[in-house]
Amino acid sequence: AYLRLLRDVPAAPVKLPEGDRRLVANALQRAAGRKTKLCCLYLRLRATKKHPDAFLRSGGDVESYCRAVKRLNERGYQVLLVGDRSLPPGLSAEFGGMFVDAKSLNISDDIFYLYAATECDISIGECGGGFWIGPINDIPSMLVNTYPFHIGWNNMVIYFKVLERQDGSIVLADEVFEKFGEDIVHTDPKVLENVAAELEAAIVHFADSVERGSGYGIPAKNIPGMKAHYWSVIGESYVSPIWMELYGSERPIQAEERAARVESLLHFQGD
Repeated sequence: AYLRLLRDVPAAPVKLPEGDRRLVANALQRAAGRKTKLCCLYLRLRATKKHPDAFLRSGGDVESYCRAVKRLNERGYQVLLVGDRSLPPGLSAEFGGMFVDAKSLNISDDIFYLYAATECDISIGECGGGFWIGPINDIPSMLVNTYPFHIGWNNMVIYFKVLERQDGSIVLADEVFEKFGEDIVHTDPKVLENVAAELEAAIVHFADSVERGSGYGIPAKNIPGMKAHYWSVIGESYVSPIWMELYGSERPIQAEERAARVESLLHFQGD
């Protein structure tokens, strides 16, 4: 009902007061040396492995996103890191002010987060409550490291985690959604986070799709195994074609093959 409400009832975008918006905008321009397009990157880190119901919704560390951030920079996006992780020391300088967080700009965490979430041109994030403000403002959004497997949102592009069997093979897409989509905790099969190469490939595809205004992915309702009550189906989400290329075939791949398989997709995408 909430997802339908967001689609059907118009509302003005959520925004900070003008003074706060100007404060952050000026700091971002100083860091980058110019005005740029903005990408909000929300990373989640909650609980511990002793509490898997919360921990499994967390994603990768900052370093696993650096390849994707560099590609976003090439496309003119300054990346604004928010959520539960911070930039490692020196990393912002390494990116020439095109990868920043609140601390690197000496700005309040809360003000920076609300600005990034509501003013960005695109939004990329992991599956935590702190990610949902951007999509409310109809900002083109992509959810990565997504778990559990029924999650989705209105018009959002989804890139799921994967499940690894004891023999090292990855569970195929149709079985993931048919048999495991309603689960919220897995110990067997084991949940695996996205590797750096697939984050790069998926995020590049998403950013380029936004620029084109088309080709976001495969409608969730058309994916074998998806059920009508999954959020991804109700929200008319898209599943990233990169994820489907890797895990939607009839032949399962080994967990250790993932990085090499994605590198071939990146080569196909070009620089």
